[in-house]
Amino acid sequence: MIIRNTNNFITKNFKESEFYSTSPDRPAEHYLNDNLPEIVQHIRDVVGVPIKITSSFRTSAHQYSLFLAGLTSTTKSTHTDGDAIDCKLLQSSEEHLTWIQNQIFERGPFYDDLYALGLRGFGYYDTFIHLDCREGSEFKTWDNRSKAVKERRSQGTTFAPQNFSEDGSHRNPELKSRLLAIGLVYAVFKYL
Repeated sequence: MIIRNTNNFITKNFKESEFYSTSPDRPAEHYLNDNLPEIVQHIRDVVGVPIKITSSFRTSAHQYSLFLAGLTSTTKSTHTDGDAIDCKLLQSSEEHLTWIQNQIFERGPFYDDLYALGLRGFGYYDTFIHLDCREGSEFKTWDNRSKAVKERRSQGTTFAPQNFSEDGSHRNPELKSRLLAIGLVYAVFKYL
């Protein structure tokens, strides 16, 4: 549960309050999938830039108002189940985002890490990325960026995070061991 005005750190860099709903009619506390803070922390650790959570749990009324305003294409969302967040990388460059995009779409080692942590949905938008832990084993990706942004990011990248080599594989065995342990725990509890 995410509780209003709680400033306890729930990961190394993120406070609980950062995941609190921005819905106008938000409750005092709400469910949020436990894997999402770990997923965002892993992205921050690997890419090396701060991340701002821009949306987490949404009430059904808030989701419907976004639909009516044309800001989303659906009245039902993984946000209304507490299984999604939207976030933006602060101080990032096109190269950071291109590297993430390539790892996700090409199913590289970074994708493997995120999948092991429970990520099942990844969406690209001009100003943010969507992360969700939808039910099932299928991984869904989509790209809702404008044409201009897509063209800029299709140029490739020379960015390589410090925990990965240029081919995208792990260089940090401690990080790899931690991810394997988290993935195993997730798999055991998911299917009990």
